[in-house]
Amino acid sequence: MIQVVTAISSVRVHCLSSKPKSCFAQFILFLTAGGGAECRDYQRFWGFRVLAVDGSMLVLPDTEAIREEFGTIAWTNGKTAEIQGERPYALASVLYDVLNRVALDAVLCKAKAYEVDLAIGHLAHTRVGDLLVMDRNYPSYRMLAELSQHQRDFVIRCSSSSFTEARRMLKGEGLDTQVVTLTPCAWIALVAQRPAGQGVVKYGRI
Repeated sequence: MIQVVTAISSVRVHCLSSKPKSCFAQFILFLTAGGGAECRDYQRFWGFRVLAVDGSMLVLPDTEAIREEFGTIAWTNGKTAEIQGERPYALASVLYDVLNRVALDAVLCKAKAYEVDLAIGHLAHTRVGDLLVMDRNYPSYRMLAELSQHQRDFVIRCSSSSFTEARRMLKGEGLDTQVVTLTPCAWIALVAQRPAGQGVVKYGRI
């Protein structure tokens, strides 16, 4: 994590006219460009491009400008719940072609951004015939609905607190493979209609 922050700081010297978030995206694409260039044949799995989406929190230098731009998150000593202070963080999200080792999109957002919102933004850089792979932070109703509407194939790991059907399967109950219909609760539909500019709101899971 420290190495990434140091590298980003050095890259900013060469893109002073760019905003930090834009510069970060350019930096990630630059780091991964070489890996894809080495592939003579474009790699696919059963005809799919395999694209992974994931996010990571980055500790940023503690300056007033960075605090204002990205926000802060409270931290503890890891032993008690007592708040020790606040530090500036950013949430990075990357869309990555895992077989060809190429980043297709990268964003750097505020500390309290929602990973699902960023993942949905990555969909503009995907197409029909892609297989998207995501971890257990992503299977909200909204994420699944967006993927279905964009006609994207996907594999997402579910947590033990996920949808009812997924929880039953994780307990070994019912069929190993099943097709189910998910219905959003009323407040998810209400939140989805929030006016732009009201900030990020987490969408509940069913």
